[in-house]
Amino acid sequence: MPLSPSEIANEIRIIDELFLKNSLIDKYNSYSVKDHRENKTEICISSCKDISFTLSSMSYKDLYEESYKRNLFNYLMLDGAIVQLNYLFDKNKIYKHRLAYLPNPNMEAFQQEPEIYIEQPMYAEIIEPSIVPVPIRFDYDETAFEEFNHPKSHLTLGQYKNCRIATSAPISPIVFIDFILRSFYNTAYKSYNEDIRYPKRFFDPTITEGEKKFLHMNMIR
Repeated sequence: MPLSPSEIANEIRIIDELFLKNSLIDKYNSYSVKDHRENKTEICISSCKDISFTLSSMSYKDLYEESYKRNLFNYLMLDGAIVQLNYLFDKNKIYKHRLAYLPNPNMEAFQQEPEIYIEQPMYAEIIEPSIVPVPIRFDYDETAFEEFNHPKSHLTLGQYKNCRIATSAPISPIVFIDFILRSFYNTAYKSYNEDIRYPKRFFDPTITEGEKKFLHMNMIR
């Protein structure tokens, strides 16, 4: 079913409360709901600052440091990872989103003294020296759609220009955060268990029949 801007904003509010209640983040910036011309609505970080530079060809370390310096995050995790949520609607219908997880590229402080962090669930997955930080981004963009080459909803791993793994639908904030916690903070996810479980809501499918024939990510309903 379609989710409205107010429903997306409410999910982000739930996530804010969840993270603050359980002390799972170092910092956060409140979201903004901004009305644009022609009945367009944006849900974004604070005062809807420009984050277009994050799509540039700068090195990952520079991209991370610039995002940190400009305070361009919804959440700064305890390990320094950045989480960004951005949604665009046209007449209450989603037409774009950008959901990004930017892990801290400087893990040495945690990995050189693992005994300090090993008992803390939020650090359990990052203290191994074998960890390689890989940014991930879930994008939805109806305007750039090209079957197979640029699915409407897709996952990008790292900074590979043409890495667009089709996903079956746009992704709600709670589904995205649940994925991040389960995948990269699994020890904490299991430790807090019921405190970080909320009903998940899903957008209608946008994947094409042709894209379904290739490896893709499916949002189970």
